[in-house]
Amino acid sequence: MPTLIRWAGDHAVAAEDPFTAVIDDAAEIPPGDLIISLARFQQDGERLLGEGRKVGVRVEADEAVEDLAYDLPRIAVVALVFPIFRHGQGYSSATLLRERLGFSAATTLAAGLAGTVQWYLANDAWWRPILSGEYRDWYARQYPNGTAATARGSPGR
Repeated sequence: MPTLIRWAGDHAVAAEDPFTAVIDDAAEIPPGDLIISLARFQQDGERLLGEGRKVGVRVEADEAVEDLAYDLPRIAVVALVFPIFRHGQGYSSATLLRERLGFSAATTLAAGLAGTVQWYLANDAWWRPILSGEYRDWYARQYPNGTAATARGSPGR
């Protein structure tokens, strides 16, 4: 199961992430709690929520977060995608969710960033291979056809 960062008192700790991210063209949806695209939510959301699952929705920068307004009380997570660091639509969507639609984040941006930095500083064994080149070699093996641009969320996808 993937890991995420949670606050435990005044410090961040690694915790198991109960959600499974599902890609749009997945033939089958795995059991358990999910994060799915807005398009997939519009197609399968009612059924998945009816099964008693916790459902999160991934909203890309070019999608309207307002499309979730009716369903927000039933959605467990809204994952806003920032395709590039300076892209501001994610911030605009977060503001709409909070101020117009009344949906609040479990963790503020400032607390999330501070926790993320704290976690990386405490877990240098996880990120040091990136600096050594091990990660680049692993990435080349995983994506032999040069799909790195797509994996980074490049507009060229």
